[in-house]
Amino acid sequence: MNSFSLKGIDSRLVSKIMNTKYVFEEDIEYLAKIEEFHGEENTLTYATNQEYTQKAVEIGYKFIFVKPENVLEVKGVNFLETDNPRESFVKLVNYLNSNKHYESIESSNGKNTKFGKNVEISENVQIGNNVEIGNNVVIYENVIIEDNVKIGNFCVLGSKGYDVSLLEGELVHSGVHGGLYIGKNCIIRNFVNIDSSVWGQNTTISQNVSIDSNVLIGHDVNLSENVSVRGGSVISGFSKIGKNTTIGVKTVITQRSEIGENCLTTAGSIISKKYPDNSKIISLAPKVQKL
Repeated sequence: MNSFSLKGIDSRLVSKIMNTKYVFEEDIEYLAKIEEFHGEENTLTYATNQEYTQKAVEIGYKFIFVKPENVLEVKGVNFLETDNPRESFVKLVNYLNSNKHYESIESSNGKNTKFGKNVEISENVQIGNNVEIGNNVVIYENVIIEDNVKIGNFCVLGSKGYDVSLLEGELVHSGVHGGLYIGKNCIIRNFVNIDSSVWGQNTTISQNVSIDSNVLIGHDVNLSENVSVRGGSVISGFSKIGKNTTIGVKTVITQRSEIGENCLTTAGSIISKKYPDNSKIISLAPKVQKL
């Protein structure tokens, strides 16, 4: 499954959650923050001023929480008026997560799967054939693990991406739970954490990817085929890594960065922009100063 759309989010339900009368014909199918639009139809966002409202319309959002004074005369867009667009958005997200108003995959377990001790697997997880799972592993919902995958000890797969907001004095998760896809023949070593998507899509680990120990992979990351991630690295949300690329030891890749195909990052590199195919990204050498 490539995405996990919302279920039954019509004007009556939104009106009930918000305690405000809203009328619109089509159901809301996805949510996202303005800068995180994923191209899906019938997506809801919020805008805190008129500039962001105009930007949301141009990007392609069909539903927008806005202040009354920021409503635009635009056909085909549903403006949901509220005094606090951000708070209304977070309130809706919190309700949808609490009541699981999103699609889920059906659970399945392939042949010749080996489980270590203290493995916790949520509902709605699909595990392929010849998969090996180590000790003290936690796998959350909407995770797909294809054939011949090896997972080490103390791993967490499919955890909610770190996107939190304050709602009525309490910190709550502010993204709708998506999924995690792990392709065939991957090797994931010990103490690895991989987050699920925060807007109903998939974090994607393509086939033949190797991930060394002590690696953190954020939500909505896409690792293409034959990528190798060395130990201690951090790959932040929405980043993309091309085919046949090696991520050096303790590389830090900041949010929304992109590395092309056949690239190499040296140990300790900090990546914060887009790099084309066949790039070698070298970390700065330390400077020595006299005491």
